[in-house]
Amino acid sequence: VVTLSPAWEQKIEAATVVGASGPVLGLEPDMSQKFITDVNNVFSKIKDFGYMPIILTSEAVRLVVRNFLKKINPGIIVLGVPEISSEVNCRQVGVVDFE
Repeated sequence: VVTLSPAWEQKIEAATVVGASGPVLGLEPDMSQKFITDVNNVFSKIKDFGYMPIILTSEAVRLVVRNFLKKINPGIIVLGVPEISSEVNCRQVGVVDFE
């Protein structure tokens, strides 16, 4: 799985706006583009190793991250930690860092 750095989790949670159609990511345009670029960079590296990238986030940001990223990658898989069974052995192969 690919996780988000604590800095990204915090920024996303702080920028989440709940609207009539659910949570929406309200980052500034340049910060939104940085997030997309950071995710794409990690995904490219992961795919080079033959892995299918799955983002694992806190439950607090899962839905907003999925809704935001599915616009650029409709097949993206974003799971929250509670959705992973304790019987499943996950291995972190990447982190979307905020630098």
